[in-house]
Amino acid sequence: MKAVKVVSILLLVLCTSLVLTEIVWAGPKIPPKPKNFDIGAYAGLTVLLWLLGLGVNWLLLGSFPNRTDRLTTLFEKSPWKSLIIGLVNLFVLTLIVTATIENARPLGMVISVIVLILLFVGIHGRSRALGRKILRASKHEPSAFAEVTVGWS
Repeated sequence: MKAVKVVSILLLVLCTSLVLTEIVWAGPKIPPKPKNFDIGAYAGLTVLLWLLGLGVNWLLLGSFPNRTDRLTTLFEKSPWKSLIIGLVNLFVLTLIVTATIENARPLGMVISVIVLILLFVGIHGRSRALGRKILRASKHEPSAFAEVTVGWS
């Protein structure tokens, strides 16, 4: 019964955020695919963004080892609670960004960067917990950097 309530709340939050985002910000028009579409350029961009994300994960781990360890432990203890808190925060911050981006573009851009940083910190906890679980299942005692690397992959 408790799981049904949690799923209902998640769906309600997701639908409400999608509707409000669509009402407040109509979204950009997607341009048609160019005639000289090069999949190689997009594959290279994907690899570059993956490496950039891995580097930021390592930077977070090297800069804040105790905090990232606590974040990973909290994520492992209660993943559903972490997901719900993250979705609620994302919903609230999305409303703030959409409200400020129209009226005060510089403030909206700063808040957008803050939202991206917070999202990345949450993704770091998820990727490290996943890497820890994979490496422990393979009978290895993983280092923190190995956990992040395997989880990010």
